[in-house]
Amino acid sequence: MNNLKTSFKKEQRRIDRRSGPDFWVKFINAMSLLVWAVMIIILLLIDKAKPELESFFSNLFQLQLRQSWDLHFLTISFILSIFMLIFTSFTLFVNRKRHRRKTDKYSKSVIIMMFFSLFIIIFFFYKL
Repeated sequence: MNNLKTSFKKEQRRIDRRSGPDFWVKFINAMSLLVWAVMIIILLLIDKAKPELESFFSNLFQLQLRQSWDLHFLTISFILSIFMLIFTSFTLFVNRKRHRRKTDKYSKSVIIMMFFSLFIIIFFFYKL
């Protein structure tokens, strides 16, 4: 009889009582979308900050081109990458706490963006 009770308790523990995505799953999904948007903004800012290249029209009209990096745009993208690193670290922490069942998965998007933000921060230390 005692074995029957323990096996019944084990069966009760295996029942999945989740009824769809909860707040934290929605949070992780929203953060992964937000982080991708921030990544695109960072890439656009870095593209805007890099030195201007000579072209046919710049030579034709004798335009003066900026030969150095624009520090204003670089500073903004550096700050955004630090925030992105903080957000991705927090999201991975929440995802790790949430990862209890075999069907739970880590957000690959957030992990990729965490490495991307680390790469951008290291890039700034070498560029400046």
